[in-house]
Amino acid sequence: MKLYLLPLFYSMLGLSLGALALRSLVAPPPDRDRMAMDKVRPECEVLFVGPSFVKSQIHTELVEAEAARLGHPLRACKYAKAGLKGFEQYHTLRELMAQSWPQLKLVLFDITLGGDSGYSLDNRFKPRIIRFHVPEIFSWYYEFWDEQQPPLGHARQLFDHGLHALARALHVGVGAEHLLELSPQTLAAVVSSPPPTTQQAEKVRKSGKAKKHKVMSEREYKDRLKKMDKKARRLAKKQPRLSADKRAFLLHEYAIFQERGVRAEALLAPTWSPHSAGYGKLGRSGPKVHNFSTPKKYPSLYAKHSHKRDGHLTRKGSEEYSRLLARLIVKRLEKQP
Repeated sequence: MKLYLLPLFYSMLGLSLGALALRSLVAPPPDRDRMAMDKVRPECEVLFVGPSFVKSQIHTELVEAEAARLGHPLRACKYAKAGLKGFEQYHTLRELMAQSWPQLKLVLFDITLGGDSGYSLDNRFKPRIIRFHVPEIFSWYYEFWDEQQPPLGHARQLFDHGLHALARALHVGVGAEHLLELSPQTLAAVVSSPPPTTQQAEKVRKSGKAKKHKVMSEREYKDRLKKMDKKARRLAKKQPRLSADKRAFLLHEYAIFQERGVRAEALLAPTWSPHSAGYGKLGRSGPKVHNFSTPKKYPSLYAKHSHKRDGHLTRKGSEEYSRLLARLIVKRLEKQP
C-alpha cells in the first residue's frame, strides 16, 4: 500500500469502527412493554391496545374477575402507552399481530385519539418516537393530511419526520436524546426552573393545587354534562356520517386484523368529548365500535365520583369501566364464539 494512502485507510477504518460502536452504544433500547407482553402472549385470550385510556383505566385483573363471575373465565392482557395514536398505534398493532397468539379470541383497540401522528417537541429523538419512524410514515402523513395547516407547517413536520426516519435507519436513539438534553436551551430551562424537590412536590399534592386530577365540584360537573349533551346534539346534526379521515384511520387499523384472521373491535373511551354517530354505521366494511363516551347509555361512568377534571376516570370509575368491558366481552364471545 502506498504511504500517502495510509491516512485515508486509517480514517475509513476509524469511521467504520465508529459506526459499529454508534450502532451498539446508542441504538434505541428494546421496548420493555413489548418484552413484558411476550411473557403473557401465549396465554392471552383478550388483548387491549391503546393510550392512557387503556393504560390507567382498564384493569385486566378486574376484567378477568368479572368475566369469571359471569361464568366465562378468560385471560386478559394489555399493551398501552400514554398518547398512543395515529401511525405509532398502527405500527404497534402490526408488530404485535406479527407475533404468535395461540389463544387470542378478541382484540379491543382504542381509537379515541385518532389518526394524528404528531408528538410533543419534548419527545423529539427519544427512542419511542424513533422506533415507529419507518418509511411508511410518509404515505400515512399524506393519507391523513391536515388541510387546515399552512404549507410551512407541513414542511416543518415532514422535515422532522425525515430526521427521525434517518435516525432510525442509523440506529441513533439514546445518543441523540442525550445531545438534546445538553443543548444550551435545555440547560438554560433547567437552571432557570429546577425540578421541585420531593418535599415540594408532596406539599403541592397535599395542598390540592394540581386541580386537573381532582374530582369536579357539583356545579362544574353539571356544567360539563350539559355542555357535552349540547355538543353531542350539534354533532349529530352537523356530522351524521363519519368523516373521511376518521373512517380511513379506523379501516387502516382494522385491516391489520382482517389480514390475519383475528377478531377485533374498537373502543371509544369515556371522555368529555362526544363522537360521531357514524361510528355505529360502518356496516360490514368496518369493525364494531363500542362508544363509551355516551353519558345516557353509561351513566355509571359519568357519575360525579367517576370522572376527573382532565377527562380521565377516577379509580372508582376505572373499576366500573373494567367491569363493563368484561360484561361486553362475555356477551360478544358468547354471541360469536
